[in-house]
Amino acid sequence: IAEETGFKVIHGIVDSLWVHKDGASDEDYQALAKRIEEDLGLPVSYEGRYKWIAFLLSKTNPEKPVNNRYFGVFTDGRIKYRGIEARRRDTPKMVKDMQLEMIRKLAEANAPAELQEKALECLEIYRKYTKKLILGEVSVKDLAITQVLSMSPEDYSVKVRHAVAAKKLETIGIKTEPGQAVTYIITKTATPIQSCSRDEYNLDEYLKLLRKAMNTIIAYLNGV
Repeated sequence: IAEETGFKVIHGIVDSLWVHKDGASDEDYQALAKRIEEDLGLPVSYEGRYKWIAFLLSKTNPEKPVNNRYFGVFTDGRIKYRGIEARRRDTPKMVKDMQLEMIRKLAEANAPAELQEKALECLEIYRKYTKKLILGEVSVKDLAITQVLSMSPEDYSVKVRHAVAAKKLETIGIKTEPGQAVTYIITKTATPIQSCSRDEYNLDEYLKLLRKAMNTIIAYLNGV
């Protein structure tokens, strides 16, 4: 239906469709949503018009975007992001804060050339967070990672960090069960937040997390 009315389908997932038409206004997109709703008998809502949106590519198939992994900014300045580190429960607050600061910086851009310029400013944001990490200007709250146990800690055959942290909790009298969330800091292995000081954190591992989150945002822009 979108293509019949002159729109180009950019991307689609199970409950959403992104389309584009040169010069189209909010009213044009709303009219399309209404026609789809009337023709198919499905309730359709119009979420808004983007200034730009980035659909992140698959690591296994670089020619194809991942279904639900994207970030972008609406024309009214609202940002939206799905499937990236900032949406994950097991991402440290420091990493989320950096990634969201980058997206808000990119949100200032109105054209591809401006995105490239803002990307350089995002690199400065990344350097700011790495400096804070290296200098120890972070709190335990900034570094904490929360993950849920899918089984009892002793049943894990691989030494995953949250299971290691859960076993350490048991040594201080805190019993954990499957389905329970464990919060820990990455140290040489993993230390539950209840018994960890900020000075114990593994600098290299947290630098890797920052770099990965930065690349999620910046790597895409190389092709803009």
